[in-house]
Amino acid sequence: MKLVFAIIQEEDWKKVREILLEKNFSLTFFRSKGGFLEESSVTIMTVVEDDDFDDFITVLKENCKEREKIIIPPLPSIELLRMVPMPVKVKVGGAIVFAVDVAYFEKI
Repeated sequence: MKLVFAIIQEEDWKKVREILLEKNFSLTFFRSKGGFLEESSVTIMTVVEDDDFDDFITVLKENCKEREKIIIPPLPSIELLRMVPMPVKVKVGGAIVFAVDVAYFEKI
């Protein structure tokens, strides 16, 4: 049994949630924000049986796609306000997954 934390993009959440619930995974989730871009994301927390772990990961791999986004980077100081920052392409999306073995679990 594994305790899984998966951080996915907000735009992937609806589809991932739908599929995981169809497959009878129980989910606890919360909205989160972070990283350089401060993009909205969803953090999923759940316990997954070892036999179901690969299926859980497959759902994420198939539905949490990396995409490119064009951003204008923030200026590091006020002195640089005279400069016009150039837009750059960055990769966003995908999923960040942490999984740890569970020594004890009880649903009360």
